[in-house]
Order: sequence, then C-alpha cells, then structure tokens
Amino acid sequence: MKSAIRKMGNSHGVIIPKPLLEEIGAKANDPVEVKVKKGKIVISRLARDPTRRVGRGKQTPKRRWGWRTGLARIRQRGRQGYQVVKRGEVWLAGLDPTEGREIQKTRPCLIVSPPELHDFLDIVIVAPMTTASHPAPYRLDVLFNEKANRILLEQIRTIDKSQLLRRIGEIDRKAITAALATLQNMFAD
Repeated sequence: MKSAIRKMGNSHGVIIPKPLLEEIGAKANDPVEVKVKKGKIVISRLARDPTRRVGRGKQTPKRRWGWRTGLARIRQRGRQGYQVVKRGEVWLAGLDPTEGREIQKTRPCLIVSPPELHDFLDIVIVAPMTTASHPAPYRLDVLFNEKANRILLEQIRTIDKSQLLRRIGEIDRKAITAALATLQNMFAD
C-alpha cells in the first residue's frame, strides 16, 4: 500500500490506513516505536502495561486507594516525573485528534484550570494560543516570548496531562486575570 510523507505542524508524518493498523492491533494514540533498520523505517506497536509506573522501572500491582492516601500520592507525583502545572503557565500541547473547526496541531496553550482541578486529577483545562487569527471579543491579545499572540478562549478544552509536552513560559498576572474575566463573561447568563 502506498502513502506519502506529509507536513504535520513542524514535523512530518505518514498517514497509515486503518486496515494496516488493525492488522497489527493498533489504533490512534497507541504508543509505537519508530526505528531505522537497513535503510527502512520500521514502526512497532508497544504494549501498554497498566501496572507499570512511569520513571520507576518496576511493576506494582493495581490498588484501590482511600481519598487521603490518593491525595498524598497525587501530591508526590511532581517528584516522580508527572506534569506539575500552574494556572497562567504556557505549555506546548498536542491537540490532535480534532474534528471540524477545532484548533489542531501542537501549539502553545495557556493553563486556565484552577489548582483544585489540575493538582488532583490527570487532566487540565487549556486555551490554545496562536499568532495568526482574526480578532474577536472573546480572543485576548497578549505578548508572549516577544511575539504578538492571541489566546483563543472560544477553543478551551480539557486534555490529559500526557498531551502536555513541555513548559515554555508564563503570561503575566494581568493577562491571566483578563482571560479568566472573559471566560466568566462568556459563560454568564
């Protein structure tokens, strides 16, 4: 089966037909290993092990935790390699897969979720940012990394922290206050 290498954001990729994925028992967002062997690119599906803990190198059995124990374990995650985020930080996040007019690609996203949410769960609410979009009352203009950016507050979404790739900075307190006020106005009756 033939395919083509396509530009995807700042990277390149190949569209893999669904029948080929089904043949190896893979689906979208499954972990894979990509290697070059004898001048050929080889993609192998990696098995997910739900008992394996990231960064530990050992297996642990699944357990049910009480809320106090669970809370203590969540607080420790920052020291174990899990993403620790703060409202107002800007992270590079992978927003694919998308549908329709949802903003896509890997792009900077402003963390807008309250600490009560992202400190205790593996999800975070983000507002994507772009340097190219039309102005609107619900889009906030900010200067970030010496570039004019626009926070697309109409595109907020909840994503898993695993989609956060790396922290790239923080916006000033005035801008985050304005973003939260705009969100509050958007959802007020």
